[in-house]
Amino acid sequence: MGHANVYGRVVESFQNPLIAGAYIVAMILLFFHLQHGIKSSAETLGITHPRYLTLFRRGGPIIALIIVAGLMAIPVAVWTGLVS
Repeated sequence: MGHANVYGRVVESFQNPLIAGAYIVAMILLFFHLQHGIKSSAETLGITHPRYLTLFRRGGPIIALIIVAGLMAIPVAVWTGLVS
């Protein structure tokens, strides 16, 4: 009962430029947080070999970008009319 028409609420919310803009700014901040977290998690787990640290340092931004791009696709799809 409390979750009726979640899809419609999401679409309606992202049609508001302020909500969509705030969401996109939050996703940009999430990118930096994930990028740092992926690299730091390797160091916290004790992965100190230069080969693997380089992999995490280079892979962190790529993984973070994939996640954030997927999340940002939602308001972009609403704005472009792919989702209505």
